[in-house]
Amino acid sequence: MSASSPPVNATAMPPELEKALKRYRDWARTHLLAEQDTTTITETLYHYTDLVGLEGILKTSNFWFTDYRRLNDPSELKHGIDIARDVARGMSTGADASVRLFLDCLLQTFEHDTLASSLEFFIAFF
Repeated sequence: MSASSPPVNATAMPPELEKALKRYRDWARTHLLAEQDTTTITETLYHYTDLVGLEGILKTSNFWFTDYRRLNDPSELKHGIDIARDVARGMSTGADASVRLFLDCLLQTFEHDTLASSLEFFIAFF
C-alpha cells in the first residue's frame, strides 16, 4: 500500500448495498411513520386473564415469559411470519437488483431454522 492510498475499511459495505439500505431507510421514514400514525391504538387495550392469573400477578409482581420456540401452539407466530414473507416476495417483484438482494436476505432470515437460531424473544403470559 502506498502512502497516498486510503486505509482499507474491512467493515465497509459494498456501495450497492449502502444505496439499497439508504433507499430503504428513506422509504421506512416516509411510509412506516405514516402507517404508524394511522394504526396507533388510541383507546385503552384490555387483556383478560382468569382469577388465578390475576392473583399471581398481584402476589408476585411478576409476569411470566416463555421462549416462543416452546409454545404449544406457535400458529400465531407462524401466521405473522407467513404474512411478512408474502409482503417481501411481493415487494421484490419488479424491484431493482439491490432491493431484491436485500429482500432475499430478509426472506432467508424468515426461514424457520435461521429464525430460531438468530432471534431470541419471549411471549408474556399472565
